[in-house]
Amino acid sequence: MIERIRDCLCHPKWIGKYFKDKFWTVLLMVLLFFGFFAGVSAVRYYTTPSFTDNSITILVSSIIRGNETNIQYDSSLKTMTGDSVTYEGEKFRMVFLPAEEQVISTKTDDVNIIFHSESAIVYYGTIQAAEYKYNSLAISSFHLSGIQDNDVDHILNFKILMRSVLDSSNVFFQSLSYLTNLGTTLFYYLIIVFLLSIFSSFLNPTIERKIRIKLCFYDGLIFFICCFFAMLFNVEGIIYISFLFPIIYSNITFRHIIKISSQN
Repeated sequence: MIERIRDCLCHPKWIGKYFKDKFWTVLLMVLLFFGFFAGVSAVRYYTTPSFTDNSITILVSSIIRGNETNIQYDSSLKTMTGDSVTYEGEKFRMVFLPAEEQVISTKTDDVNIIFHSESAIVYYGTIQAAEYKYNSLAISSFHLSGIQDNDVDHILNFKILMRSVLDSSNVFFQSLSYLTNLGTTLFYYLIIVFLLSIFSSFLNPTIERKIRIKLCFYDGLIFFICCFFAMLFNVEGIIYISFLFPIIYSNITFRHIIKISSQN
């Protein structure tokens, strides 16, 4: 197995010698490379906050530019009071003390933050991501009107509230991003294998289909390593370059088989 890993990483010209491998061996290699990428991705996604300070600043700005309101938070009662008001922006929506007939945004990629009297609920589209209760919050009272007047204390206390609310949904959004990335990467890998099977048929049309596909699975494994480096250095451009490596590896693999065949 170590030799297979080495050849799939560094010696594509020797991949052809594994043409007799069983299906489970090929599957194990795919799971090994994909599992390595999944493990590294987990560390990356679950140590990166889903929302930054800039996210909170954008929410504050939407209130400052928005409609006047009498919404206020009472730190002694740990409750929010006032008349319902909504603030919206790109990809987000904040609703304070919604009326019963009000519904959250139905846009599937919107972040909805619904402030009730005693808790705030974060939704992704219509899916509840988290609920945060104010009774665990240690801040002073504030008014949204104070935020609109650019009062530093009111803005600071609201930002602390927003940080606590958004942090409560961190695991949900981290998991969503993580699983989406894994699904996308695996989908691209399967597409690459499919394209390699077509590409290699022009290089060596004499190879049986089941052997060709088996070798294409091996040639495509370098894609996971390229994705790993793209994530390690946080350079998305490497992802596009990584599509070239399986093609190069496949070209080397199948041309080498032709050379061997020509010698027999």
